[in-house]
Amino acid sequence: MGTEFKAASGRTINIADDGSLLFGRANGYLSRETAFDAEEYFRAKRDEELGRWRWPINPQFVVYREEDGVFTVLKETTGLALMATREGVDEFDDTFAAAARAYFEAHPERKPWEDAKPWEVWVVTVNGSEWAVSLDEDREFRDRRDLDNSWMHITSPDITDARRIWPEDAA
Repeated sequence: MGTEFKAASGRTINIADDGSLLFGRANGYLSRETAFDAEEYFRAKRDEELGRWRWPINPQFVVYREEDGVFTVLKETTGLALMATREGVDEFDDTFAAAARAYFEAHPERKPWEDAKPWEVWVVTVNGSEWAVSLDEDREFRDRRDLDNSWMHITSPDITDARRIWPEDAA
């Protein structure tokens, strides 16, 4: 069946299961435009292999995830770099920081409660109010803010904080 890669040009590159690439109706010939699509595909493939993210707005900037929540923003054309964290990036107002913010927006930080399992009990904070909830098989709980007793999913953006209270950590 294969997969597809959508180039910035809007053209699609079809990738067969055996790794063969089909550039539209190229039939062994790549036009200048199609060659640019091929370059983009191979750059994206290499970025993935190296674990880097390329900023679509300004592709000369790439972001690498380092240890302990630190990220390196590298401008490939100069070799200059910025070390950034989610918490500290707003201290800077330059293109490096803009690239870091774009990365953080494209890769939101997972919250611990997003990995909650059915039947666990969590204390959740929504709009400053805290209460204990038990998750059902769909990882949902009754939303106590509403009189209609609607359900809320544990990954709701309305949850600003949460901590598991049962089962207790074995650590």
